Amino acid sequence: MLGLPLVLSALSVSRPSAQNSQPRECDAKTLQSCYDTYIANFNLTTDPFPTFFDYLLNLSTILRKPKAEGFKNVCQWHHSLEKCLGSGNIETCENGPAIKYGLGISDTDALGYETYFHEFQYYCSNGYETFYKNSDCIVGVLQKYPEESRACINNYLEQLKNGFSCKAITDVHKCFNKIYAHCGQDMAKMVCEAGNIALEAVTNLCNNVLVQC
Repeated sequence: MLGLPLVLSALSVSRPSAQNSQPRECDAKTLQSCYDTYIANFNLTTDPFPTFFDYLLNLSTILRKPKAEGFKNVCQWHHSLEKCLGSGNIETCENGPAIKYGLGISDTDALGYETYFHEFQYYCSNGYETFYKNSDCIVGVLQKYPEESRACINNYLEQLKNGFSCKAITDVHKCFNKIYAHCGQDMAKMVCEAGNIALEAVTNLCNNVLVQC
């Protein structure tokens, strides 16, 4: 979970850049209003809208609350965000260009918010029970195994020296999945599936090489 945005950030230079014009079908006012309410739950202000890194720091702090209390709260807030947006706006607004325009943020930050929206759609629905039972492990596993985490990222960055490749994406995805396996195979499978969902949502460049979970 916490490693994938680092992976997907490279896609911001591989897919078409978000334009500075409003995407046609997204209701940007609704998007901004809904995200303003959502972000306030994380003790962040929205003028200017927080970077994805700032959001991620506060999200991680909340998820570390014992007995999955933070996770339950985050899912409640996520479901409220989904309800506020409505199914139509989820389809048209939860993409990089729409998020960039509606929230006034960079391509990279928009990609991060887009990725986590789709990941938490899964974590807070089909993946809820698995995440809930293992929340204490998942939120700290990357910090518990820092050398393995660094090895994943360093190998990924080394591969990117030759330019973007789907192999680099899938290799680092598999690498992080092995770290999450320290929390059990059910958890590793859940994180793998969430990663595939996010990857499919933000790019169609690598759909033919998605990781087998």
